[in-house]
Amino acid sequence: MKNSNYCEYEKYAEIARFVGCEVALVESSFDNFGRPHTSLASDVLTKHAEIYNQISSFLDKVEVVTKKLRALPSDVSASLELGGGITEAQLENYEDLISRVMERVQSKYSLLDRRGGKNWQAEQVARNMGKLFKEIEIELTFGHYDGHPTTDFGRAVQFAFERLGVDANWREPTRKIAQRTERQNKISQVRI
Repeated sequence: MKNSNYCEYEKYAEIARFVGCEVALVESSFDNFGRPHTSLASDVLTKHAEIYNQISSFLDKVEVVTKKLRALPSDVSASLELGGGITEAQLENYEDLISRVMERVQSKYSLLDRRGGKNWQAEQVARNMGKLFKEIEIELTFGHYDGHPTTDFGRAVQFAFERLGVDANWREPTRKIAQRTERQNKISQVRI
């Protein structure tokens, strides 16, 4: 089994050969990439999904207990209450509280849902490639023909996605970084 640092170095070395620079420059530009197959956003999403599922499961159990408590004869229910057991009113309050918490978690979970949204890993790779291109003084441009990149920057981002295992289309992250760089260059020229 290969050492994961060695495998990562090899991936960076392939990117360096593709771009035409030193491996050390790729490593310094991708220093925040860290884990090629995961991202902070997906970790957070996974954690929220786990919490959501735990609360959902617990809420289902509360509903079952509430039904059983309501089915008890009134004298049994009264003796449970006298003995310090949970009352139906307490259970309903608890169920209401859990429902409100569940709604809040669900709304946060839906905000983190990636379907149709940003791919943070793809954007991070495009940003890192942008840092590398600025470092080696190659212009960050965007262009495509028939779905394929027509600029060095676009081809490099696409290549990096393939080597680092990023499952995303190269086009949108590349366009964003190229446009952001173009705007920053215009602002810099106005200030001078």
